[in-house]
Amino acid sequence: RHDYLQSELILPRNRLTDWGLKPHLHPNLFQLFFLEAGRAEFLAATTPIELRTPCVVLIPAGAVHGFTFSPQVQGRTLTLAESLMDTILQATPAVLLEVNTLQILDDFSAEVRFADLLALEQHIHTELHSDQPGKQLALNAYFKLLFLKIYRLLHHQQRQEADSSNRALHYYREFQRAIAAAPSGKKIS
Repeated sequence: RHDYLQSELILPRNRLTDWGLKPHLHPNLFQLFFLEAGRAEFLAATTPIELRTPCVVLIPAGAVHGFTFSPQVQGRTLTLAESLMDTILQATPAVLLEVNTLQILDDFSAEVRFADLLALEQHIHTELHSDQPGKQLALNAYFKLLFLKIYRLLHHQQRQEADSSNRALHYYREFQRAIAAAPSGKKIS
């Protein structure tokens, strides 16, 4: 369905599935998992990944994924039709391309905090279950803001990685200069 949208707590669902979701895929659904607390392991392809909470896991349509949760896990899931996501972000294809990838977001910034993303998911949940006038307009606005914040967070993480890489390169070059400047036959202390 083009307009499929669901928001739910993780806890009740996983009591029924023995605290896990076996690896599976959704051919036309995009999912976001907002994990507030507890332990969780993400199963992608063949390698399990231990998640640090709080975190947000983005799962594009067609990506094989599964989870193992601790009974103490707290969080929410948001699932929407890929075509609905395309419609929401049609004016911003760069944002669509970047957020529609498998991502684990656990390095938040002052500009984009986990609490901000979770609050937007909760606004979506409330609006989804309301019968207010302008419901579609509100949902569209909340989704655009959620995806924009995720997009900005992805760029923040890319800058952090580039800075880290540049710092390591800087230290390596300083080390090379120290070796070149050292008199031959003597050790650098």
